[in-house]
Amino acid sequence: MRRVISSYQDDIGGLPTLGEFLEIIGLALLSVSEGGDLPAGVAGFSAEVGRKRYQPQRDSRVPELNDAIFAETASFLVAVGAVRGRATSPDEFAAAVLDVLQDDDVAFEDVRGPDVSRLAAVVSRSTVRPRVGDILAIRVRESGYRMAVVTARNRFGTAIGLFGRPAAIPRLTAASIDSAATRSVYTDDQLIISGKWKVVGHDERLLSSFPSDPDIYHGPDPIFPNVDLGDFGAAESPSGTLRKVAKSEAEEVGLLNDSYRQAFVSEHLHQLLVSGEI
Repeated sequence: MRRVISSYQDDIGGLPTLGEFLEIIGLALLSVSEGGDLPAGVAGFSAEVGRKRYQPQRDSRVPELNDAIFAETASFLVAVGAVRGRATSPDEFAAAVLDVLQDDDVAFEDVRGPDVSRLAAVVSRSTVRPRVGDILAIRVRESGYRMAVVTARNRFGTAIGLFGRPAAIPRLTAASIDSAATRSVYTDDQLIISGKWKVVGHDERLLSSFPSDPDIYHGPDPIFPNVDLGDFGAAESPSGTLRKVAKSEAEEVGLLNDSYRQAFVSEHLHQLLVSGEI
C-alpha cells in the first residue's frame, strides 16, 4: 500500500485523500477482476471514519494520474486477494483492505488509516437503468476499455458519446476527454443493464462535449408521404421537428455515402467497438 501512496506522491506531489485512494482501488479492481480470482461487480467503496460516513472535501485528482499507479495498485489488490483466497466476496475483500489500512498505520491527506472504522464495497446493480451522465467502461480487448458517457435517453433510444482510444484503465483523463467524438451514437441499454458495459461513475459535466438530445438523420429519398426531406436529407429531433440539412452536414454524418446508421443494436455496436470500426 505504501508503494501505491508513493506512486501517487510522485505524480501529484502530495498525499492522496482517502476518497482518492478508494477511487484508485475501485478502478484497479475493475481492470483485474474480470476472469480472475478477485470479486467482480464492485463499483467502488464507501467508508466511515469514526461513526461518520466519509465524504471527500476536495475534487478528485485521480484523472491526472499516470497508468503506472493503477498497475501498482492492481498488484496490491492481487496480494490482498491471495491472503483471503479465491472467490472472495465483495464484503470480505473490503474487510481485507480495511485490515491493511488499519494495521499499516497509513496516512492520507485528510485522515489516518487507523481512523477508518468501516469499509464497504458498493456492488453494481445490473438491473438499474442508465442515467444521463453515467460513465461507461466498455471492454474491447483483453486489457483495454473504450470509455463513453450516456448523453441522452429519449424515444430514439439511449445515446452514448465515445471518448478517444481504448485505455488500459477504465477511467477518463483530460486527454481522452479532449479526444471525444463529435456526436453521440444511439443504441439500446441492454448491455448496460446486463453489466457487460459497466457504469464506473457519473459526471454530468462531460455532457458539454456532446450535443444534448442528438438528432437522427434521414436520407433525401422520401420515406413519409407529403414530407420534404430536402436535396441532401433532414435531421429529426427527439421532439419530432424536422430540419433540412446542407450538403456539408449530410457528408459529415455519412448520409451521402450510405454509411450513416440511425441506431445500433448494442451487441452489434459492441462488435464494432471491439473491431475498431467505431
